[in-house]
Amino acid sequence: MRPHFKFTRYLLYRFIAVWGFIALAANAQSLGSIRHEFADPPKSMRPMVRWWWPGSDVTSDELRREIRVLDKGGFGGAEIQAFRIGLKAEMPVDVAARVNDYPTPSFYRKVREAAEEAPDRGLFLDLTLGSGWPFGGGEAITPELSSIELRFTRRTLSGPSHFRERIQLPPPRPTAGMNLARLSGLPSTDLPSGWQERLQARTRIVAVMALSGTEPVVEMREGGLSPALRPVVKTPGRLDPRSIKVLTARMQPDGTLDWEVPRGQWHLFVFFQQPVETRVIGGVGAGPQLVLDHMNRTALEAHLRRISEVAGPEIGSFYGKTCERTSAIP
Repeated sequence: MRPHFKFTRYLLYRFIAVWGFIALAANAQSLGSIRHEFADPPKSMRPMVRWWWPGSDVTSDELRREIRVLDKGGFGGAEIQAFRIGLKAEMPVDVAARVNDYPTPSFYRKVREAAEEAPDRGLFLDLTLGSGWPFGGGEAITPELSSIELRFTRRTLSGPSHFRERIQLPPPRPTAGMNLARLSGLPSTDLPSGWQERLQARTRIVAVMALSGTEPVVEMREGGLSPALRPVVKTPGRLDPRSIKVLTARMQPDGTLDWEVPRGQWHLFVFFQQPVETRVIGGVGAGPQLVLDHMNRTALEAHLRRISEVAGPEIGSFYGKTCERTSAIP
């Protein structure tokens, strides 16, 4: 067996040596091309940029000029998005009308003009499925289709005792999206008449459960960047997963929970859904700017209809070609 082992090891060394030589040769041959392509990469490998349009307040001549600028600047293409960040909240009526001319046939005609100019220069263009971020906006995203979040409250109960109380839910939280929407130039965060009530009607308790356990020990200490006292967990609390009791069925229609609390210390968790009223940041277009519920298929389909139904006649011939890169033009 020993001679066979030596022969096998000899072949293995030869195999490693041959492939090592091939790799070194290939690397030596590619160094020159790598240097050249790094200095002057083909257009299919050049970086792209996000191309923000002030809604539909753009002209054909300017769009074509900017495509030439992108080409000369060494970029391989751009992703178009109608946007309002950087624009004044207050603007002349005619300018505001052009900015909010989205998503309309006239907006997509301008997209088509840009999409026709780009391939002539070997550039790649893409188009986002919405204005601003996150997606939403317009009359299509009603309160029933807008974003919601799952929240919970917790309280400690001691048993044995009888708990009968109407569960009070906290008000909606102010969201960062609302503040950013104001800072991004959204003229108004007001909603149409009746929408606020329709939003609040979506608040409901989803589940109620209790687990036995201990409370954490928290101390207030100085430190950190602020001279104020801050809470520090000295001993974490513990929950017993074997003790879980689902109490959702004990909730009465008026929100009252009726429960015989067993002996010991219990933690009552109330999970509930609540609208967040998040606005589209930087969004343009007519109508409210509520963010859609991304987990709701109906909401997504409503948004896609709003964005794409009028686009087909203008840019439908480009559908299915977003992954193609036109060969570089000398």
